[in-house]
Amino acid sequence: MPGRQPVESAAEDGSVLIDGVLWKPAGFWWRMGAFLIDFVILSVFSALLLELVGYKGPDEAELATMMNGMLTQIMSMQPPSDHMMDQLMEIQSGIRLVGWLNVFLCMAYYTIFHSVAGATLGKLCLGLQVLSTRGHRLGYGSAFVRYLFRFIFSKFFFGGAFTVWFDPRRRTFYDMLAGTNVFRQQPRSQPIQYD
Repeated sequence: MPGRQPVESAAEDGSVLIDGVLWKPAGFWWRMGAFLIDFVILSVFSALLLELVGYKGPDEAELATMMNGMLTQIMSMQPPSDHMMDQLMEIQSGIRLVGWLNVFLCMAYYTIFHSVAGATLGKLCLGLQVLSTRGHRLGYGSAFVRYLFRFIFSKFFFGGAFTVWFDPRRRTFYDMLAGTNVFRQQPRSQPIQYD
């Protein structure tokens, strides 16, 4: 969508008119559909990345043996053995590695796709675009800030997505902070005028 001209003012409901095309804020279910598609894509990327770095987590038999040993020690009121603590620390460090790899993978995915394509693969599949509230494409900095707010709020307040139900412009809390929104192209049946 290069060369398009955003509007200078947005409608009360947050809609923007770009090159004669009306873009309305996407509702919760459109966003959820895109999120689920992105979740599947990121899960595949994550599995490939873990394979590439050679991470092998414990298999089910190892975990079952360790859990059985822990339960036995807890039931007999014994402190965990040094061997069991070493196993737990090894699993914990592996989980930490996987967690940080996923954080960086998601940061790169959302930042790059939102700034280069205007949408992630999930949003592209559903015809959604992430734009500033005035209809401008996001640069790398704006896309990163949006992801950063999303990451922070994913730990609290239901990810900040609950506000889509109450905000007249259908923005998440992190969209409000970043000055962005997710839009869906609408068929145009009548001329639109902005005051």
